[in-house]
Amino acid sequence: WLHLPAWSFQTVLHTTRETILYFLRCDVLQLIALSLLFSLFLCIALRNKKLVIATLLFLTLAIIFVTPFVYYVDPRRYLPVPLSDYVNGMHSALFPLFPWAAYSFAGTFLGWIYLRVRNTEKEGRFFAFLATTGILLFIGAFFLFYVPWQYYQYVDPARSSPRHFMMKIGFIFFMLGGLWYYEQKKKPQDST
Repeated sequence: WLHLPAWSFQTVLHTTRETILYFLRCDVLQLIALSLLFSLFLCIALRNKKLVIATLLFLTLAIIFVTPFVYYVDPRRYLPVPLSDYVNGMHSALFPLFPWAAYSFAGTFLGWIYLRVRNTEKEGRFFAFLATTGILLFIGAFFLFYVPWQYYQYVDPARSSPRHFMMKIGFIFFMLGGLWYYEQKKKPQDST
């Protein structure tokens, strides 16, 4: 409903094609819903938690490394228009499946690990690993922008480069680890 062009159903029925495409475009809520629905269907199809999690990790990495090749292909040549606009940002998607679904799949993977280690002695090590990995990913991605070679010529590295993904996910990992340690040290209380 966020993209609804008018509050009148009659007006929506008689609107332009561009307005309908704007209504159907992939925004962050649609991206989250589709990636979580895909994860749910994967659970139903595979019926094995470890296999589902391994598949989500594989899909995360696959999306990261395939995105540069998918990002500049016109999906309208291969898919119907409402579906094609979800693939990449060529037409109207603000958060297309490539590369943004990788964040959702990575989050599901890490959420599964967290549920296994929470309230155990491994919880602290998990967040230490997360913070350390975050710093290494962030710094590594920064330095990778300056290497003289790359496996793909990026037109827009901020949207399609695996290095940029590393930088963003590294920052997220570091912040999660840091906030967990802050909570353990300061023990903020509910003020109600």
